[in-house]
Amino acid sequence: MQEQKKEKLKILVIDWLIILGVYLFVRLMFIMFGLHLNNTLLRICLAIFPCLLGGLYLYRVYKQESIGFYSLTLIVPSIIEKIVVYLLGAYLYDISSLNMIKVMDMIGSNQPYVNVDVSQSICYLVNLSFFNWSYIILSIVFSCSCVFFWVKICKKEYVKLL
Repeated sequence: MQEQKKEKLKILVIDWLIILGVYLFVRLMFIMFGLHLNNTLLRICLAIFPCLLGGLYLYRVYKQESIGFYSLTLIVPSIIEKIVVYLLGAYLYDISSLNMIKVMDMIGSNQPYVNVDVSQSICYLVNLSFFNWSYIILSIVFSCSCVFFWVKICKKEYVKLL
């Protein structure tokens, strides 16, 4: 029983690291190839690729149909990422994090940061202008869709084994 919990925790941590790594890789590739100002493409890639690759890893190593575990590994990192980016935006624009509408407006406006003095090249690394309501909704809906898709695939594989 204890070994099973350790194995699940190991899978969970590795999956979260894969999602984080893919997220950072996508951001870096967009910066390196000069696509960081194409917010629509960045939103789509950041919403789809981390969740998709995290789900693929999960599918390869965890062949059970536990919707709770899949949710924990795919939806929770998506929500945490949204919270971190939102709080970072509130900090950079020196706005109370309780004022959600103003924070989201400032992030979307892509104005210079108020709280820190950064060079133009650093601004590209911390560019949050992709973060808006459509990105939030798209990524959470895609995460939920991935959970249901992977659970359904695992159920089909389980039925084939019988």
